[in-house]
Amino acid sequence: GALERRSLVGYPSLPVASSLGQGFLGELLGTFLLAYVVLNVAMVKGVAGNSYFGFAIGMVVTAMACAIGPVSGGAFNPAVGTIGLFLHADVAVEVL
Repeated sequence: GALERRSLVGYPSLPVASSLGQGFLGELLGTFLLAYVVLNVAMVKGVAGNSYFGFAIGMVVTAMACAIGPVSGGAFNPAVGTIGLFLHADVAVEVL
């Protein structure tokens, strides 16, 4: 199963050059920006009927990957970002 070969499972990790605070702040800002854009293009009546929804969301994800990915590891999803804590028992609890 997956637990037997967990060394082959990839997950995002914090780069060596970044601190935990930088990674957390980057993920927080990126998630806020993505949620803001998704809610704006989906809910604002002034943009109803436009066809740029997918392009706007795609550009935000691309910008997040290019700008925040090298700082935070580029998880952009708490479920994906914390899976390493559960897969490897050698992670220190003090990090939490």
